[in-house]
Amino acid sequence: MATRAAILNSDLVAAHTETGQRENNEDTMLTLIAEDGSSALALVADGMGGQAHGQTASKLAAKVFETLFAEDGFDNPAESLEEAMSIAQGAILEAAKKDPQKAGMGTTVVAAVVTPKTVYVAHVGDSRALQFRGDTVRRLTRDHLFVIDTLGIPENKAKSHRMGNVLSQVVGGEDGIRPTISEFDAQSNDTIVLVSDGISEKVGEDRMYRIISSLPPRSAARELVDAALRSGSKDNCTAVIVKIP
Repeated sequence: MATRAAILNSDLVAAHTETGQRENNEDTMLTLIAEDGSSALALVADGMGGQAHGQTASKLAAKVFETLFAEDGFDNPAESLEEAMSIAQGAILEAAKKDPQKAGMGTTVVAAVVTPKTVYVAHVGDSRALQFRGDTVRRLTRDHLFVIDTLGIPENKAKSHRMGNVLSQVVGGEDGIRPTISEFDAQSNDTIVLVSDGISEKVGEDRMYRIISSLPPRSAARELVDAALRSGSKDNCTAVIVKIP
C-alpha cells in the first residue's frame, strides 16, 4: 500500500465495553490503525458457549484479526477480512477440540476496515455495523438469524419472533461459516459504528445518531454503552467508533 498522509489517529478511533448484568464479559473489541494512518481496523466479537468459553472464542477471533492486520492485512482489506474469518473459524474449532469443555463455543464477528474512500466490512452473526453521514444512517450488515435465513421472516420483525435471537451461523460453528464481505463508499465526516446486540436491541438508530453527532468518538462510544444499560440491557454492551476526518 502506498504511503499516504496520516488521517486517522487515536482521537478518531474509540471503543468501549461493559459487562452489564452478566457474570462475564464475552464481548471483545479491537481497534488497530495502520502505521501510515491511512486506514483503521475496527472489530466487535460477541462470544457464546457458556461459563467463560464465549469470552475465549471472541478473544481468539480478535487475536487472529489483530495478528493478520498488524502484518500486511491493510494491503488488501477485503481479502484479509475473508482470510481472517477463515483462520478464526479454524482456531476456535481447534481450541474446542483440545478442550472438550469448550465444545460448542463460538462468536459473532463484525469487522470493518475504514479508509477515506471505502469501508470494507465482514461479518458473521448479529453484531452490527452502521454508517452515519450527515443526518442519514446506512446499515452495513444484515443479521445472520435463523428466522431470517431459514424461515424467511423480514429483518424488521425478526427480533420480536420467539426464536429471534437464534443465530444461523457463528464463527466456530461446526457447520462452517459463510461470512458476508461487502464494500461501501466513504467520505469525509462519515462515522462508522460497530455494536454488539446488547446495544442494538436497546438503542435505536435515531438515538445512536443523536449520540454520535453530539459527542467526540471516545465519549460517544461510552455513551452508546451507557444508554443501552440505562434502557435495561442485561447483555454485555460494546461499541467501536471510527470517524473519518
